[in-house]
Amino acid sequence: MRRLIPLLGLCAACATEPPAAPPEESTGGTGGGGGSGACVDHRPGSSCAFEGQDEACGEEQLCGLAARRCGGGEACCTLGTTCVARGEGRPGGALCDDDSACASGACLPVSGRGVCFRACDATTGEGCPFGQYCALVPLDGGALAAACLGGSAAAPEPSATVCRVDRECAEGQVCRIRGMTSLGTPGAPVGLCGAPTGGEATELGTRCDPPAGAPASAAEDPAAFSAAYPAYGACAPACDFSSGDLCRCSGEQLQAGTCRSMRCTRPCRGDPDCPNRYLCSQPEALAKGYNDRDEAFRICAIPGGPQPETGCVDEGDCCEAGVFRGHGGPCCNWNEREGACFDQEIPEARTHCGVRPDPSLPGRFHTVCRRPDGAGPGEACAADADCTSGLCAAGPTGKHCTSPCERATDRCSALLPGTQCCPTPFGDGLCVEACRADCPAEDACTLD
Repeated sequence: MRRLIPLLGLCAACATEPPAAPPEESTGGTGGGGGSGACVDHRPGSSCAFEGQDEACGEEQLCGLAARRCGGGEACCTLGTTCVARGEGRPGGALCDDDSACASGACLPVSGRGVCFRACDATTGEGCPFGQYCALVPLDGGALAAACLGGSAAAPEPSATVCRVDRECAEGQVCRIRGMTSLGTPGAPVGLCGAPTGGEATELGTRCDPPAGAPASAAEDPAAFSAAYPAYGACAPACDFSSGDLCRCSGEQLQAGTCRSMRCTRPCRGDPDCPNRYLCSQPEALAKGYNDRDEAFRICAIPGGPQPETGCVDEGDCCEAGVFRGHGGPCCNWNEREGACFDQEIPEARTHCGVRPDPSLPGRFHTVCRRPDGAGPGEACAADADCTSGLCAAGPTGKHCTSPCERATDRCSALLPGTQCCPTPFGDGLCVEACRADCPAEDACTLD
């Protein structure tokens, strides 16, 4: 394992804390370490300047370091790059402990921690994802490497390493989404480690309500809409776009601030990274990562699926009289261009939001609009199996079938008067939020 060395105590002409902005180039093809003009520049003639540049590297390759030390008796040098086989480790700009943790095979020492090497052009600043900049990082023996680091040349943030989930960040940090155009920031989306902000008021699933006087939708004024970032830094559509029912809103709903599609969310790698009800989805708007060669960016979202059995938060997202109650559109695969049902099926007259355990992942479940196969919300029941929703709970006048819900967007009192949303034991060890009339003072079970 390659030992990570601190930045101080290296080549005096090269080292800075934190790494300096790219130095001015001297004449004759050499680059100055820290602006001294004394370092030999091995970058000219490299097979690649940064990852994805003009398809310089092969499909399973990326732009890596050609060497790790200066050669030929040089006291200081700027290292060149070459195409290397892509490893199984983390992408460039991510936190690392040693070389084996990085896809590039190079873990660079930065401010007392390691950051996976990601090549960039120190002259133009190109090659880094949103939220990172190109800096010259001092290595062992006076060598310098042009690599992507968090922040900007004016305000470096070495701890802002790229990530997909919280566990890829340093202790006390969370993986926050940055770079989404829907947030008023340019570039492809990226997760960056940082201190958590917000709190319970902006937990995953919370509607992203605009501040007082701000536009009702991100489409009108993205910067103003997202002025108050949620804890994970992103306000994005709640569903995975495969059907989009939960995410369809009328102009009136947007103006009134009642569109529930925009929710606080967080990045993920797989379904277990998201709480129950949510899947780790790849919406079309987030299909690309930092560039075409990077892994796709994913966020926790409510699943879509074939209509009318689409994802739902509660009963208010399902069908009634052949239309979705949430947005008033028909309960079918709707073709906007043709103004008709895509598959020409007769819309469902009614569906109910119900709990569906995930057979592939024990302990996980989804909530989807289901065709009636039992009693509906508000109807009498003796056990969960009696209800289409799969939930039988105490109502104002005895046990009745009820609806799943979310405390972050509690609509129980409107859906089933006399109830409120609270954690409810379900099935074999599961905990589901459901509309109940007898919510205990303390939660009856613990949500994942």
